[in-house]
Amino acid sequence: MAITEFFNSIFTPLMAGGPLFAIVAVSLIISFTSALLYLLLVDQQKMRRLKAEMKESQEKMKKAQKEGNDKEIKSLFSNSMKLNSEIMNLTLKPIIVSMIIFFLIIPWLYTNYGDINAKIVDGKGSFSYNGTIYNMSVSDKSFHGPNPADSKTYTIGDKVNFAGKVWGTSYKADGRGFFEKLRNAPVYGTFTLENVRYKLPFYFPGVGNQIGWLGIYIIVSIPSALIFRKILGVD
Repeated sequence: MAITEFFNSIFTPLMAGGPLFAIVAVSLIISFTSALLYLLLVDQQKMRRLKAEMKESQEKMKKAQKEGNDKEIKSLFSNSMKLNSEIMNLTLKPIIVSMIIFFLIIPWLYTNYGDINAKIVDGKGSFSYNGTIYNMSVSDKSFHGPNPADSKTYTIGDKVNFAGKVWGTSYKADGRGFFEKLRNAPVYGTFTLENVRYKLPFYFPGVGNQIGWLGIYIIVSIPSALIFRKILGVD
């Protein structure tokens, strides 16, 4: 909670621009910071030399394979393993620091823009939000809650006001995971308060045509990381 409040204070100007702006901006910050760490913590000249040697070794190995030179292949393979080990040692520091930053900020994104799931058993369930327990009453088509003072019954799919936000709603009648089904765990449902949702201009298999904060982060971070590395001249 303290970490969330800390990042809330830092990212307040970004959050004021709305969820999409904040998620995109934070994704770019993480990507840029990661690229900058690689620039500052990795000897770029040594990295370029090692990669050039690795490429040369791989080309020689292909030639040796065509010629059936097993002795040469073994020698080149041993050299490639040595070079790969050196490359890994060079990148270890920025990887560790980047992971620390990632695991600090990602929970903040989830807390602010992630969904809330309530496990429903025999029509009843609850979830915790900001240290408070909220009870739910859910059927296949309707639900009551999570606001204690709200006596209205909603239809699954309706939007509901909660904790100062407007949430979408959905219900999965069989909420068991793959391994739970294998061990015949009791059937239960999962009620979801959907926080951030954006419609894609296309349908993606297994995802659909809507994404949340994590989908936005992935879409933004992967290409931006490559672009920042290119701009900074990081190998």
